[in-house]
Amino acid sequence: MKFPWKDATGRGWSAYVGIAIAEALKTQGVDLLDPKQLAGLYKDPFGLVRVNALVHQSQCEEHGLTAGDFLELSTETEEVATASVAALEAALADFFRRLKRGALATVIEKASASAAELDADQVVTLNGPRAEKAMRLERAKALALLDAEIDKVIDGAVAAMPPVNPPAIAPGVESGSAPAS
Repeated sequence: MKFPWKDATGRGWSAYVGIAIAEALKTQGVDLLDPKQLAGLYKDPFGLVRVNALVHQSQCEEHGLTAGDFLELSTETEEVATASVAALEAALADFFRRLKRGALATVIEKASASAAELDADQVVTLNGPRAEKAMRLERAKALALLDAEIDKVIDGAVAAMPPVNPPAIAPGVESGSAPAS
């Protein structure tokens, strides 16, 4: 399923994550099937934005835009940034559900909700060095709480995943492809 959103110029985009995009992300160091890496995208301020650029790469090429152009367009205003990330999160959750990985979809949904709560809690305007220090401390506390909540969700997701059992090797048989001499 594709999840549409518009940039500040009114140009339409759609977020979709499939196997080909997941593989491309993996070559870029983002393994979507690793719950810790997935949750880590929310710990890195630019994690989701970079993934969003990779998800929209073919559309960028169609529009004659670079990844840098897309990054600017997708974060030009708060409204556009929120819409583009929401579409990405919906596409990721949809991808996991299609793969029967509902626990990973839950990681995305919980992390998204927690990040939104954190953003809402941070909407305070203060001035001066003491206020800046107070905001840094509050943000650090909020991020620590978010990290703890995400870790709980990840642990639950990992526990819900079926175990991967390697093939059994008969006793006395060595692994490898070389024939016995």
